[in-house]
Amino acid sequence: MGMTQVAAPFPRLPLLQKSNMSVNDFSESFWLCMNTTGYIDTLGAVIFVTEIFGLLPGLLVTVLLCRLDGKTRTSLLMLRTLVICAVLQLIVSLIADIYPYPIRTASYGFNIFMCIIWTSRFAIWIFAIIGAHAQLYFSTHRTLQIVANLQLSFASSRNIDLVYIAGLTLYSAIITLPQVFTIEYDGDRCYCGETPMRLAYLQVAYAQVYVFFTQVLLVNSVVLLISCYLTIKWVKNTPREKFMDTLNTLSFPNTPEQELKAYSEVKGWSTSTMCIVPMFVSYVIAFSYDTTYQFLSAIGLTYYPINGLTQKFGVWIQLLHPMLIPYYLLYYIPALRFWVLKRWHWAVRSCRRQGRHHHPL
Repeated sequence: MGMTQVAAPFPRLPLLQKSNMSVNDFSESFWLCMNTTGYIDTLGAVIFVTEIFGLLPGLLVTVLLCRLDGKTRTSLLMLRTLVICAVLQLIVSLIADIYPYPIRTASYGFNIFMCIIWTSRFAIWIFAIIGAHAQLYFSTHRTLQIVANLQLSFASSRNIDLVYIAGLTLYSAIITLPQVFTIEYDGDRCYCGETPMRLAYLQVAYAQVYVFFTQVLLVNSVVLLISCYLTIKWVKNTPREKFMDTLNTLSFPNTPEQELKAYSEVKGWSTSTMCIVPMFVSYVIAFSYDTTYQFLSAIGLTYYPINGLTQKFGVWIQLLHPMLIPYYLLYYIPALRFWVLKRWHWAVRSCRRQGRHHHPL
């Protein structure tokens, strides 16, 4: 679980003098590397609870989404991608909290790989960014279908959808890769790199901060906001007798016809496409804190404290989004909502029967 953060950072090294090495080759980083102690703090416990409360329903929704089928194949694929990324983000974060120590083996190559993937937090960020782009694609795709009245148009082929997934995954990996330049490897262990740093590496790290702030936060948020506005306008202005949301028709195999009819009759503010609205809200909350903090540090207004208390708070804020995603889908997608309600009613009836058995009149 999370560790309490010590206020004092590692000592910052002065820049190398020109007599030893050119200042054109090295420069200061915009972050500080903080020490940690070995006992669990309150914020760490909150993060742990957040991970558990998101992981359990996330695994359930992942399994259920993989069983669903329907006409909206592209939307379903993006929802699966979004939920899988949310689950993987929570799993990686949970493992890092349970075992917050460097992973070292006898293999030099494996140690470097783990340094790049794990210690740099690349593994957490990559799933967050892939999920962000899957959410963006899902929201814009649904909105365009609604605005252009294309809900009943032919679905794209599975191969094209997989190309979209591969493309957004590759792009996400490219813009997340500079995360590895925040660490150093001395052949024996991985540790947070601070200063002096090679200027070329530092420039790449700066570029990542600017891309995350401008594209992942600002541009994506504006696009998602427009999608929310158009969706709300559609729900509000469409007469009930003409209302149709093909995302409501997602169903499990062998679903009774009466239940399928109940899915299609879901209208108004509880319709499936409305899930993009709460997902937008938690998206903005999740990405605003950390990306803005790093941006302010990059332009020289402050320092970003890696492993510090304020950075740990940002980790918790960021985990709220993947934690909430499965709850949104369990409520808004009729097939998932009906599945939960049927299990709940069965559990209640079982408890009542058990109660009557143990306490006869």
